[in-house]
Amino acid sequence: MKTSIKLAVVVCVLCATGCVILVDQTTLDFGSEETTITFTLSVVGSAKWSIVSSESWITVSPSEGETTETVTVTVDRTGLDAGEYMAVLEIVSEYNIFNQSVAVIMTVDDEEGFYEETPFWMMPDLAVTSLELEPERANPGNEVIVSATIGNVANGDAGAAELVFMVGDEEIGRESIDVLKPGE
Repeated sequence: MKTSIKLAVVVCVLCATGCVILVDQTTLDFGSEETTITFTLSVVGSAKWSIVSSESWITVSPSEGETTETVTVTVDRTGLDAGEYMAVLEIVSEYNIFNQSVAVIMTVDDEEGFYEETPFWMMPDLAVTSLELEPERANPGNEVIVSATIGNVANGDAGAAELVFMVGDEEIGRESIDVLKPGE
């Protein structure tokens, strides 16, 4: 289990014009679930600033300004392989002196890669398409033959499986099912 501790860190950058730029966070850790985090960029005095991202999976809004702003940082995990990703947001002042960096950390879990590789509409779906009893009505103690037809009613190939016959909580039989293509 990962435990996170958030600390508010204020970093001062003195610009050539005598203004100060304050950033309340120098690391944004999105983990594997967060998609949006905000931080405050404060300007005391007068200075134009802009924020440049090192990666295309990060969106920053606003990306430039002259006054104190709440900056929203959004990450997009779409199409990324599983793993940890790191990037840098560069806060650049108009005089390009004493620039500030904010680190961005993000994790993409294995499950997301699985769904990208095998979308739900390409998954198999095995279903009982017919069920017959011989005889249809039997007295207690008589033998009943159960016949079932299994079909793949979805768009993806189904691997080999087993059909399990149950009466209540008791298993009464098993049959192997071969690989089934869609519609088989």
